[in-house]
Amino acid sequence: MANWDAKIYDCSFTEAEALAKELGISYNLDYESCRSAEGFYALEAGINLSAHRIKYIKDYADITWMETPDASVKVAADLSERVRKFSKDIMLGYNLSPSFNWS
Repeated sequence: MANWDAKIYDCSFTEAEALAKELGISYNLDYESCRSAEGFYALEAGINLSAHRIKYIKDYADITWMETPDASVKVAADLSERVRKFSKDIMLGYNLSPSFNWS
């Protein structure tokens, strides 16, 4: 699993399937099974996945951000720190939405 975790965030879906086969991991992704009732994807990879995705879209976006389930400045700071490792100039956004206060 350490090999999987070290490589998976930079893989395309095709590369992920090949990596899984190489490592002997059963890999079957059902795109619909991880959707919420509202149609959003629930991902536990969170900050790692977001940072790696930003790495690949940074040349095409004016600003990037990551949606979070609550208003955590710690999460925003962690994402910023990870993104700054590969891009010092990218603009990151943070939205403290009132929808976080519903409860």
